[in-house]
Amino acid sequence: MTNLTMRDIKEHPVPRGSIVLWWLGQSSYLMKSPEGKVLALDPYLSNSCKAISEQVGLDMDRQIPPPMSPEDLLGIDFYVLTHSHQDHLDPDTLGPYRGAGGHGPYLAPAETVEKLESLGVLKEEITMTWPNKEVVVGDLTIRATFAIPFSGDDLT
Repeated sequence: MTNLTMRDIKEHPVPRGSIVLWWLGQSSYLMKSPEGKVLALDPYLSNSCKAISEQVGLDMDRQIPPPMSPEDLLGIDFYVLTHSHQDHLDPDTLGPYRGAGGHGPYLAPAETVEKLESLGVLKEEITMTWPNKEVVVGDLTIRATFAIPFSGDDLT
């Protein structure tokens, strides 16, 4: 694990009219706005998918180490989820984050709500989204969009 910390992220300047992205591996990112708002997008900071590799017939082993631990997400302003696949809504990231005192708000589509609740997230912490819905977080506007997974096996 490298040493990316929330302090590093909070102290990093962001020029007006831009955002700064940190790639966390897989499809995970942290985003910071000029006003200092920090969003976690599909944080996957574990290797939980390795266990399902055989089931799905793919090598799901994480290819790079996570740059931070789930507990290091403390201090984010929004936890954004695109869908409920394990490499996007990761129980092994969410659990330790919440165990360390992490909380919502969570921005997520309807199909993730039941899974979030089963992982201990309270309904009032969840802001549901759907295609074209906009959510404003400080100086950021998030607009959800519909996308079909590359595998075409579902429409979530």
